[in-house]
Amino acid sequence: MNEKLYKVWINLIPLFRGITKSMLFSFFRRNITIGRKTRIKRNTEWKLFPGCLFLSGRNLIVGNDVTLSASKKAELIIGDNVGIGNRCQIVCHKRISIGDGTILAPNVLIYDHNHIFDSNGGVRQREFDDGEVIIGNNCWLGAGCIILKDVHIGDKSVIAAGSVVTKDVPANCVVGGNPSKIIKYL
Repeated sequence: MNEKLYKVWINLIPLFRGITKSMLFSFFRRNITIGRKTRIKRNTEWKLFPGCLFLSGRNLIVGNDVTLSASKKAELIIGDNVGIGNRCQIVCHKRISIGDGTILAPNVLIYDHNHIFDSNGGVRQREFDDGEVIIGNNCWLGAGCIILKDVHIGDKSVIAAGSVVTKDVPANCVVGGNPSKIIKYL
C-alpha cells in the first residue's frame, strides 16, 4: 500500500469515529448536540443519561480515554474551539459550562457535586450535594488540576498544574496550589 495513502487513512479513522458517534447521538437523543468539526479520539466514555442536556460547539477536540458524564436533568455545555486532553474526567450532576477557546491539559478532573457526609452516618452513597462549575473563555487548566463544585473561573485565567480549585477565580489571573491561591494577575 502506498505510504501516503496509508497516512491519509490512518488520520481519517478518528474523524469517522467522531462523525458516527455524533450521528448516533443526534438520532437517538434530541437533547444532545455535537458541533461541527468535532474530533474524538479513542476510548472516550460517554455517560449521557436520558434527560440531560449536552451541547458542544465547533472544533471540539477530545483526547484519548476521556470520560464525559451527565446525569438526569444535568447541563453539560462546552463552547467552540475547546481542547480536552487525555484522561480527563468531567462529571456533571447539575451544571458545568466550559467557555470558548478553553484548553484542558491531560488528567484534569471537573466535578460539580460532592457526596453528602455527616459525622454520625458517614458518607451517604448515591446522595449528592450538587452545585455548578462555570469556566470562562480562553482559560488554560494545567495537567492534573481538580475543579470542584460551586467554582466560577473568569475569562483568560490559568490554573497551574496539580491545583485544587475550591473557590472562585477572577478573570486574567494565575492560580495554583492546594487549595489554590492567586499567584499573579495577567
